[in-house]
Amino acid sequence: MRFLFKNHIENAMQSLRASRGRTTLTVTGITIGIMGITMIMSLSVSVNKLINQQFSTTKDSVALIRSGLGGNIERSLSQAQNITPLPTLTEYDVQDVARITPNSAPMSVIHNSITTANSRIDAHKTAIIGTTEKIKDLAELELRDGQFVGQANGVVIGHQLSIDLFGTEYSLGNVLRIQDKPFTVMGVLKPVKQPLTYLGVNFNNSAIVSLDVSKKLTQNIAQIQQIAIKTDGDSSLEKAISDITAKLNQNHHDANDYHIITGKDITATSDAMLLSLSAIMIAVSIISLFVGGISIMNIMLVNVAERQREVGIRKAIGATNRHIIHQFLIESVIIGLAGGVMGYIFGLIGAYTVSTFLPVSPILSWQPAVVSIGAAMLVGVVFGIYPAVRAANRNTIEAMRN
Repeated sequence: MRFLFKNHIENAMQSLRASRGRTTLTVTGITIGIMGITMIMSLSVSVNKLINQQFSTTKDSVALIRSGLGGNIERSLSQAQNITPLPTLTEYDVQDVARITPNSAPMSVIHNSITTANSRIDAHKTAIIGTTEKIKDLAELELRDGQFVGQANGVVIGHQLSIDLFGTEYSLGNVLRIQDKPFTVMGVLKPVKQPLTYLGVNFNNSAIVSLDVSKKLTQNIAQIQQIAIKTDGDSSLEKAISDITAKLNQNHHDANDYHIITGKDITATSDAMLLSLSAIMIAVSIISLFVGGISIMNIMLVNVAERQREVGIRKAIGATNRHIIHQFLIESVIIGLAGGVMGYIFGLIGAYTVSTFLPVSPILSWQPAVVSIGAAMLVGVVFGIYPAVRAANRNTIEAMRN
């Protein structure tokens, strides 16, 4: 039995080598599908781990007061940066929240280009954040150089933004311009280990100014999208939220134009975005695998047609239908296995390449390898059954005559 299996493998390799062109094209189809699955699994594990870390950090003591109506995930997904573009929170709200919970910070997020004498960062690549010094503790920010925001036209910039603008992380005292207004760099942040935070901004690529200074960029009106608060524990957070809700309802005359989110709800939008993106990518990969499977069936049908005489001779000297089916199934599985291995390797390379543009790195684990290579071999089996059965059912005399 072992000798027969080895003989099947040798015959399969010989047959596939004889039609290198067709085999290569078929393997390529499988490779593309498996590459997509591997990239998705490798990166999604990293993103899930990051989101779970955020949840463990925020679930008991952090809440976000956001402008606009609360609601379902679909509405949240339509709001860029998880922050509504129509601010309804006011400076009076900021002051009242600070009286109830001193450890709170407003966030006025403005997307605008930043320029220097020799460089420019477009608006979609950075954010200007108007806030208070409390954000330093809430976002766990650390300064590499200088001091935090004050009332003057000073700005604290992220580590990566400093490199992009000035070519160095030591940019203290340099001048940048926002809306043609000069700002002096008074502080540079240390690299943030987790750029994806529950606050919805990447501080590595952000510029931080005081809330009063940010008003100069928004026609002297504070556009406060959210207020972050942090308490000592779950019970004190509930009490703070109750007091804040009563006060804001009074300020807004029960207009219901703000919402407060806590715990798992803070990361719900990130979870939904990840799920939607993964579903789309997996659907594309499945389509690619299906196309690759059709290619396997096609090349196997061609092989069966070309090797009818060989099949007839084998059956004439005692080969059973099961032996013939095994012979051709092994060929299709080898094609799937080759595509699976190559797809997994290229998928890892692609995941590491994509991760250079993301704040996460792919995690190596056995699950993506097993799922990817297993899926490729399963495609080989499923789409190889029909050609194998067709070969086995050929009449021996007619096959030998052909």
